[in-house]
Amino acid sequence: MMLFFFCITAFGHMFNYDSPSALVETLKEELDINDFWYNWFYSIYSWPNVIMAVLGGIIVDVVGRRFAVLLFCGIVFTGQVTWALGFTFRNYWIMFVGRFIFGIGSESLTLTMDYLVSYWFYGNEVILAMGILISNESLSDWANFMVSPVIAERFGAVYAPWAGTFISGVSLMGAFIVAYLDKKGQAIVDKDAEEEERLEKEEADAEAEENGKDESGESGESDTEEESESFRISDFRHLSFSYWVWVGALVAYYCCSFPFVAIAGDWIHEKWDYSEEESSRATSFYSLAAVFFAPTTGVLLDKYGGLGIMIIVGPLGTLGILVLWGTVGAVLTPYVLMGLMGVLYSCAAAMQGGVPRLVPERYLGTAYGVSYSLMNLFLAVCNLVVGIVQAQFSWNAVLYIFIGLAIFSTCCAVLVNSLNQCCWGRLNWSKEKMAYYETLGTLVVQAEHENDDDDQQDDDEETYSINTEQDLLVQ
Repeated sequence: MMLFFFCITAFGHMFNYDSPSALVETLKEELDINDFWYNWFYSIYSWPNVIMAVLGGIIVDVVGRRFAVLLFCGIVFTGQVTWALGFTFRNYWIMFVGRFIFGIGSESLTLTMDYLVSYWFYGNEVILAMGILISNESLSDWANFMVSPVIAERFGAVYAPWAGTFISGVSLMGAFIVAYLDKKGQAIVDKDAEEEERLEKEEADAEAEENGKDESGESGESDTEEESESFRISDFRHLSFSYWVWVGALVAYYCCSFPFVAIAGDWIHEKWDYSEEESSRATSFYSLAAVFFAPTTGVLLDKYGGLGIMIIVGPLGTLGILVLWGTVGAVLTPYVLMGLMGVLYSCAAAMQGGVPRLVPERYLGTAYGVSYSLMNLFLAVCNLVVGIVQAQFSWNAVLYIFIGLAIFSTCCAVLVNSLNQCCWGRLNWSKEKMAYYETLGTLVVQAEHENDDDDQQDDDEETYSINTEQDLLVQ
């Protein structure tokens, strides 16, 4: 049930993310803007998240995930209302501000949802849950490309952004339900933890009576210290080199994927001479393919492993599709090309699901925040560069940019796997293997703790013996 409302909460902001792309020709005509100013709708979305993504991660870690999901979903709704008002009055700058506000909340909301999935499904089908969440986001993106042009054509362009505003409002209500379910679920978890702690304390007290010492106090002090930990700047030291290489693969992959989809409708319109509605329908096949393949990928990776390998398949396959687009693209239908790219986008589930295997749970919020911050920084720059190149040069020049990014992402993915093989190969483990080694690690830690207690007892007895001998010598 919780995953269902995760999907409801995430549906609204992903539905409205590609609103400019679904209505690209309408926006250019109604607002009288060129390609450069159109691409600013995507760049201004990304710029605030260079900072907000990190702050969002800190908010999740420090203030709490329930407050974060309500805050960011409310900001998304406010931004979408502003965007719709700007379109109603045909005012570019009001829409510009709306996209800015929308961007502040959207990426931070995505970060929070990823954190919630990692928290509630950590070590238990987390990749499948990520796949379902991405499938839901792709479904909302597909719905936008299918519905918005139809609404604009049959009822008037002004009604399309207000339809998105209604859907964003439904997602806001879903966020309140998520906060409630999270609080209720955490209460159950805490109750079970308290019961387990009580049983462990009783067992420790019984052992203390036999050994002549009180072990329960030491355990309580450790728990208090662990709970009192808060975010520190030094937390960034705990993000490994493998994590940073993974971020490079993720950022480059999204930069050759999202900006491409943003201009795909316009590109299809010119290259295949499609209408705006038909161009949006062809572009929607990108999201439609991901709807079906993202959860399937998650199921297979959970059962058989191979997450690290899938991180390579995504950018490498996208590189092949981009080459086909530039060479024999005119022969192939854009429906096939966009559909194949959507299948490869399903690998994003693997990329996002890799974070818990590269970063300790304590730093997940910060890790997601850093990755989304860097991703938005480069997406903002990439969208501007694409707009300039598209206006000054040609479509082929834009294609070369995407091909270069796909090559870089593939190289980083290969390096991540190479580093991973030197560290037990956790990225490619299946769910069962992960659970086995986590259980084994817990048993090892408990055994080490018991050995430390035995050593401490021996040290106490030796100290008592030495002190007794010294007292006798003094006498």
